[in-house]
Amino acid sequence: MPHKKHTTAICLNSAFFGFYAHAGFIKGISELNFKPAFVSGCSAGAIVGALYASGVNIDEMLDIIKSFKKKDFWEGNFFHHAIKPFRGGFKNYSGQLTGIKLRKFLYPFLGNKKIEDFPIRFGASVVNLTKRRREFITTGDVIDTILASSAFPLLFEVQKINGMDYTDGGLVDHEPTKELILDKSIKTIICHSVHKEKEDSKYILGRAVSQGLSVIENETGNLKDLLAEKYKTTIHRITTTTPAIDPDKLHIGIGNIELARLNVHKNKILFRKD
Repeated sequence: MPHKKHTTAICLNSAFFGFYAHAGFIKGISELNFKPAFVSGCSAGAIVGALYASGVNIDEMLDIIKSFKKKDFWEGNFFHHAIKPFRGGFKNYSGQLTGIKLRKFLYPFLGNKKIEDFPIRFGASVVNLTKRRREFITTGDVIDTILASSAFPLLFEVQKINGMDYTDGGLVDHEPTKELILDKSIKTIICHSVHKEKEDSKYILGRAVSQGLSVIENETGNLKDLLAEKYKTTIHRITTTTPAIDPDKLHIGIGNIELARLNVHKNKILFRKD
């Protein structure tokens, strides 16, 4: 008798240094012997989602995340960053970091892997600047996809894939579920959202960016809920609230792994076998 196919997918949202909590979420579902039909992610969620969907051992994945240091993605010093916009000209400037160091960090685990070959289906949301649209990538080089999905403007340079320009999918789609909703084989989607404990910026520009993104998140979330209702797909959201992290305080993130793992067990009823 053939095994029943899984009908539940998971989605890992875009969150600044949220990969610690997302890794804890994956650890939690593995402890419940839960295996999703599909994994979608954006930015930090794309990093963890890709590691998991590609078949990297859970404990190895945790070791990878715990070992992550500022030197593994940060390039240059204060002087380097101060003069970078002038070296190549403002016309060509799009961010402080090229992504080369992050690519090098990920390569031993994901190098030369194609998304379509993963044992678990995977997709990541990105913004295609060339075509002026949001896209959901489910094929091709996984590291290229991760870097494109994580390329937050002014922090990372615009990334190129096949001659086209890409940037962070979280700008317009922090929780990529649309394709999951439209997939007739998927009946339930469990979204893991990482939210930071952080006060509003003292600077109006900072508030404008963060609050603007929050509005986009809320509006697109509401629209997806309506779409899910139409297609009779159930969406559950598990939110892990974590301390804010910055590049110089990555050690704080280690504790977020356990916060998310425990959160899964608190919601274990959602992870019953299909």
